[in-house]
Amino acid sequence: MTTKNNTDLMQDWFTDSHETFEQTFKTMTDQDEDALRSAGRNRQ
Repeated sequence: MTTKNNTDLMQDWFTDSHETFEQTFKTMTDQDEDALRSAGRNRQ
């Protein structure tokens, strides 16, 4: 019983961490794309 509970908790933690990581990565990627677009406009 305890093992199952710990496994569920670990799964929840892993899922939450992964979603947070994906959101952070997406935000970073969006910022990079904005920066690249700005740099492209400045070059033209």
